Amino acid sequence: MGLPPFTRVDFTPLNHTDFLVRLENLDDKFDLKPKQSSYFIDLERIERHFLEKIFVDAESPRNGFKLIIYETSISGNQAYRNMEQEKVKWVGQGDEDLEIPDFPQDKTGKLLALEPQRIRTFHIKMI
Repeated sequence: MGLPPFTRVDFTPLNHTDFLVRLENLDDKFDLKPKQSSYFIDLERIERHFLEKIFVDAESPRNGFKLIIYETSISGNQAYRNMEQEKVKWVGQGDEDLEIPDFPQDKTGKLLALEPQRIRTFHIKMI
C-alpha cells in the first residue's frame, strides 16, 4: 500500500459504511538515512487496495461504489481542516524565541507525508 516499513495500521469500524484508519510511523527520527526525512503515503493506492479487498473477484458489480477519504484529528472526532481553523492560537511571554518544528509538507492532496513518530488518522466512508 506504499506505507513506511514500520507503520502501525489500526482500523476502527464506526458503522457498516464508515471506519477510521490510523497510521502511525514507528520509525525513529534518528535512524533515517541522511537524505531521507520522510515517507509519503499515497491515498489513491490505499483506496485501490480497499476496493480490491471489498470486491474480491473482477466480476463483482461495483455499481458506482466509491470511497471518500479525508483526514481527521488524531481522536477522529472532527475533520482535520476544521480542527486547524478552530484551534486556539495561544500567545505567551517569550513565544518569539521558540523554534517551531518544520514538518515535511504533503506533496499533493493524495500524497501525504508520514515522517517518523507521526500519527495520521483518516475517515473512510463507503458510498
